[in-house]
Amino acid sequence: MNISPKDPSTNNKLNELLATRILSLGDDKKFDATMDEIFCEMVKNSIFLCPFESDDFEYSSESGLAPSSNITFGAIHDDDTNLTYTVVFSDLEKLKTWKSYDDKKRNFLEIGFMEYYDLIKNTDQIAGFILNPYLDHVLITKDYMKELYEREIDDSSSMNSSHIVESIKQYALGHEDISKIWFDDTYDLDIIIDSKQENHLSSIKSIAKAFSNPETKVTVKRYNDLEEKDAIKTHTLIYKKKFKLF
Repeated sequence: MNISPKDPSTNNKLNELLATRILSLGDDKKFDATMDEIFCEMVKNSIFLCPFESDDFEYSSESGLAPSSNITFGAIHDDDTNLTYTVVFSDLEKLKTWKSYDDKKRNFLEIGFMEYYDLIKNTDQIAGFILNPYLDHVLITKDYMKELYEREIDDSSSMNSSHIVESIKQYALGHEDISKIWFDDTYDLDIIIDSKQENHLSSIKSIAKAFSNPETKVTVKRYNDLEEKDAIKTHTLIYKKKFKLF
């Protein structure tokens, strides 16, 4: 998550697919295939720009939003269905079409699909989200978000990775100083935790080894110790400390 970045993501590949979607109208097979690509790109590679309103929040590059922060995401209410959808955008130019966006305040944050779903999944007021409303208007219900989320978790899991992930998440819930955890099992196991405390490294490593094969190499690192922060791009975010949204 990144608050009001100076150089926000542009999601060029996603925007190309959205344009292809329009060109494929009338060809059901091509349209469905393009939508599958769009959903895949959104989950695996896209960084959404999310407008928000708040008069009271604390943010730092090390810890992200403080648990006491109270922000409200931009949303659209459908009077016909009485459902509310949050809104996200694929680049800054499209974000500027949002009625409440203020270019001086830069009241938006960057967030990936997996982390975004974690934030809204337990919020009864939200039925899903709309990507680029008034433009591309791709609506995704929370039920389908859950399906995409779980599919991505399953795709990134091998061995007994699901047990490892759940056990690590349960460990993190008991330690307030852990903000985020990223997980990658493409080859061996590589786990990155966002915490100022080093004592969690050995504990999480022990959890991972308990559910993995003896020959599997397990590496656990702190986010702040990474020489290149882009290293987490190959990882899946499996844990994010909650904060108050509404």
